[in-house]
Amino acid sequence: MKLLTITITIISFLSSSANAERLSTNLDNVFIKKIKCLLPGTPLERIKFSISNTSNITIEKKIVVTVLDEDGDPIDSGSKNIEVVSMSGNFYEIKVSCSSDYTYGFRFE
Repeated sequence: MKLLTITITIISFLSSSANAERLSTNLDNVFIKKIKCLLPGTPLERIKFSISNTSNITIEKKIVVTVLDEDGDPIDSGSKNIEVVSMSGNFYEIKVSCSSDYTYGFRFE
């Protein structure tokens, strides 16, 4: 239960609406930007976002996205292995439920 509380706290800290300009992550100098919901309400719905790496190291990790509904309750999650070289950025897509009413938490494992 304590782990769940800590996880939800972290997700709340990192989550934001899809219209946010720039989200911090649990990695220094690595940010999530340009979050967009694609094909909401269809079997192909997913989010598209960019990862901006302003650090001096290449990031090779799994990114985990948690979807929170209007009440702040987790309703979906997805993950993807990514690689972003230092001082660059890439766009990624992950198949998760999406809506303009949802918020998204991002973390690297």
